[in-house]
Amino acid sequence: MSSEPTSPPDFVRSRDLWFDDGSVVLIAEKIGFRVHKSQLALRCEFFQDMFGLPQPENEESGAEIYEKCPVVRMSDKAEDVADFLRAIYSLSTTPYTHIQNECGKYFALALETNIPIILPAVYFAATRSPLEEFLNGLDDASDMRTFVIGQERLRQAETKYVLSFLGSEFRRPSCQASNDSAILTRTAAAALRNTTEDEPYHQWCSDHPTEVGRSLSLCNNCCTTITNAIEEGQKKVWKELPGFFGLPDWEILQAGTSSRKSGNGTVKLRFANFRWTRLQSGIEDLYLTI
Repeated sequence: MSSEPTSPPDFVRSRDLWFDDGSVVLIAEKIGFRVHKSQLALRCEFFQDMFGLPQPENEESGAEIYEKCPVVRMSDKAEDVADFLRAIYSLSTTPYTHIQNECGKYFALALETNIPIILPAVYFAATRSPLEEFLNGLDDASDMRTFVIGQERLRQAETKYVLSFLGSEFRRPSCQASNDSAILTRTAAAALRNTTEDEPYHQWCSDHPTEVGRSLSLCNNCCTTITNAIEEGQKKVWKELPGFFGLPDWEILQAGTSSRKSGNGTVKLRFANFRWTRLQSGIEDLYLTI
């Protein structure tokens, strides 16, 4: 039978990540998280390996026990552990919104943990944020230059691919309204005039592909044709996104990440791998609407 400590715990329970039926207690910076081994093992290779080994069951065998749960002391920041756990338990905010609000922080952490595959998504989210806010978080002049040049390349690509439906060569074979062509011609002219707005037209179309046709009062067939064209354009932009910011293509970035995951990285690195994968896929799903 495992023995329980008689002295008060040296940690404070997390307010939202302490489950009474949890089977393990994680402690980071004197914050305790009572969670479930099965959830951790399912989502993180580090914990899968840890819990796959025979575990001591009492203090005499070297185990630290709290309320009949094994205790795992983490060297990571409590904030990082909490973010990781909230992602597992779906308690966090939308990935895109979260990263958009803290682009500078994620950019720095991606460099620190050497996980470049998330950088394209961070750069992309930053282009949807106030320019000054992101640049203020960059210390290196070359990073600033990379972002500014990449932002312009992204703008050109979205204008070319996402707004292809405004080109004179674009075909709408099933159009049911004779005035749709005139509407699109006027829209193209307006799009050129608003390139300096806080939300340029190409960006709005990228973020709302299914609403574009209806917002112009086009016929149903044209709405569908334009939505399909925008989504195809988004895929082209996403495929080329790393190159806009001087990064190798997605396949090379993924290969580099996979090789790091196969190593004996720290807990922090493994947390980072999980968080980056989730954030990157969240942005990709929202942008590509797939």
